[in-house]
Formats: sequence, C-alpha cells, structure tokens
Amino acid sequence: KLQEFDFELPEELIAQSPASTRDHSKLLIESEVAENSPIVDFYNIINFIKNDDLIIFNNIINTNLV
Repeated sequence: KLQEFDFELPEELIAQSPASTRDHSKLLIESEVAENSPIVDFYNIINFIKNDDLIIFNNIINTNLV
C-alpha cells in the first residue's frame, strides 16, 4: 500500500540549494545496509553498492535559467 511509504520529514532537513561540491551532498542509506549513521556524503556511495545492484542514472535538466 502507498501509505507504507509515508514518513515525517522535518522542513529543516529539506535542502534549499545544492551542496557547493555536489559529491558532498547527503545520501540517506537504508538502515540495514548502513552500520552506524544512515546519512553519508554522496561520494561514499561506492561503499554501499554490491556487484548485483542495478544503478539507474537520470539526466536532469537545470530549470534555473534565470
């Protein structure tokens, strides 16, 4: 059910702008995979990828053309 994916997200935890160094943005790791903190810097993602994982990349167009 869709309700199973509902969760509280405090407003102060929502990024208002991108990290100055993109690979230093925060990444939430599923708690069974992350031993200590489930929040890591994105550049550490390689530590959580297994050989049989599927990675899907998205091309995102910057809409801030002001």
